Amino acid sequence: AVVSTQSTGTQLGCWKDSPTDHAFSKRVSAKILAKYAPGGDGTYTSKDFYMQCRYAIRYSLGFLYNGYKLFAIQTGKDGKKQCWTGKNAEKTYKKYGRTRGCSLYGGINKNRVFSF
Repeated sequence: AVVSTQSTGTQLGCWKDSPTDHAFSKRVSAKILAKYAPGGDGTYTSKDFYMQCRYAIRYSLGFLYNGYKLFAIQTGKDGKKQCWTGKNAEKTYKKYGRTRGCSLYGGINKNRVFSF
């Protein structure tokens, strides 16, 4: 089921990923994410990461103009949150199938996927 996330996009669910062949082709760098942290100091709380990831792609990568229609949040083995996107991700995000056990921030090899 598609779940709305306020007026900031649509959540498309929890999807498996591979550590060697990601369903999303571009990981947003820490440097780009830092520009979109609350207060601009490069730090964020878990609560802020969804918006930080979304804004970084939207404003830094020129999302729709450059083919970025979806993004994903994944939590690495180290516990750090990762922001992913990719051109044509709407065609690749399902490649490993649905899964369970995602938080808002995905999980290890699990993407929580959102549209803009």
